[in-house]
Amino acid sequence: GLSAAPEPHYTAPLAHDVSGNGPRAHYMRGRIENGTLQVFDKQDSALLTVLADANALVLRPPNDSPRKAGDTLSFVHL
Repeated sequence: GLSAAPEPHYTAPLAHDVSGNGPRAHYMRGRIENGTLQVFDKQDSALLTVLADANALVLRPPNDSPRKAGDTLSFVHL
């Protein structure tokens, strides 16, 4: 039932600082609330409770630098 078009990307300011990203693109679980984006600390793929609590996947390009609270990042809604 999904369309052939990719899921639209949105942007939101970060609620807190996040560390830099490694050499691969990273889709981090997070939560968009009150217009700000919270990236969960624990991102281990085996932590299904983190995925269950997420309503967004934050898109981090390879080698993305550390980000400060208020910086904007792209995300897709879950």
